[in-house]
Amino acid sequence: DRYFVRRFEDESNRHFHILIDASGSMAFNSGKAHWSKFDCAATIAVALAHINQRNNDATGFSFRTKEQLHWIDVSRTMESISRAMELLQATQPNGISDIAGDLNDADARLSRRSILIVLSDL
Repeated sequence: DRYFVRRFEDESNRHFHILIDASGSMAFNSGKAHWSKFDCAATIAVALAHINQRNNDATGFSFRTKEQLHWIDVSRTMESISRAMELLQATQPNGISDIAGDLNDADARLSRRSILIVLSDL
């Protein structure tokens, strides 16, 4: 018998979509911390997107304020991550959470199987 080692790089086509709760409760800051819950969720979302981008996986974002739904399509580019960062930095959490409605929106808008990550204080 002859033994051999196969070497290959497995390419994945995973799609991630990160849904961030931007309701008023996410603006909470205990006074001891420098960040609100929303700031922490936004930082986690961007960090996950960077990890996914380095792994050649695509990431999209969505969050709803009282005024509108912000949706960034799934992409592998740094431009989409930068756009998400800009929108998240400009957002002030407000309104009432509607996670069920947001999940239904994501289900209707995502065109293929995706891993959905929800960042919320529920």
